[in-house]
Amino acid sequence: MHTKDIARLRRFNRRYITQLGLFARDDVGEGLSVSDLRVFFEIIDDPGLTARQLSADLDIDEGQISRILKRYIDMGWLNRKRSAGDARRKQIEITSEGRKLYETLNARADEKTLLRLRGADPAAVANAMDGILDLLRPTEQTGVAIRDISFGDPGWVAQRHSETYSVDPGFSPEFELFVFDIMANFVRTKDPARERGFIAHRNGHRLGSIFCMAADVPDLAKLRLFFVEPTARGLGLGRRLMDDCLSFARGAGYKRMTLMTHETQSTARQLYVRYGFKCTSATPVHNFGRDALEEIWDVNL
Repeated sequence: MHTKDIARLRRFNRRYITQLGLFARDDVGEGLSVSDLRVFFEIIDDPGLTARQLSADLDIDEGQISRILKRYIDMGWLNRKRSAGDARRKQIEITSEGRKLYETLNARADEKTLLRLRGADPAAVANAMDGILDLLRPTEQTGVAIRDISFGDPGWVAQRHSETYSVDPGFSPEFELFVFDIMANFVRTKDPARERGFIAHRNGHRLGSIFCMAADVPDLAKLRLFFVEPTARGLGLGRRLMDDCLSFARGAGYKRMTLMTHETQSTARQLYVRYGFKCTSATPVHNFGRDALEEIWDVNL
């Protein structure tokens, strides 16, 4: 790369950091620095992370991470619990007090960011930044790639959804048939220009899925069958799948996207909030052998 290109990159970095106030201490209150906020928000976005995973994901010294976490624990915002899969590891989780603080900080940060855009189109800026992230995405570091749906994928999607949902929220085997029907209809009627299935994989092993499907309303897309294998969580794969699905929907001309989920899917619901989805309805239902609260979430594209 030419030295002039490097200079342009560094100039952009300085300018966008200044304009968005990313180095402004206490920009959203509570005396939190930029590093403090990064750690706190990352824990909300990816529940169950360990201090070591946070250090690697955020490129922050592990000792500094530990000091930040201890302060939050002492303040009652976070606590630690032993990992269900490995008793030697301690996962970090947010408390009810920390959740209330996050909601306040998040709303305040949204407001500050909008003000600092100074009249620029938020969607245009966000789309440009998505493009930058696509160019910088370190797929080689994890060996994970995302491809279009192919042979064998529909059966895997139905199987893994059924196996996962049989544990939480405890659905009956009929749920697998329900997912099979969705996949069969998608394969039979798929419009490649407006519908796509994304499959994440590594070394021949499937790790996750997400689908953009057409709704009855022309400008409305459906986000369906979003799933990440437990062994692949903590890699940012959920965000990658969401990014690809939303980018495809925008490129296909959709103006809105909707999804259906249940109140038990706390991790996915937190990610939906991060991407601007809002819960527009919640209906008590009895599906697949158990009572549940069925939620509809929507976002403008």
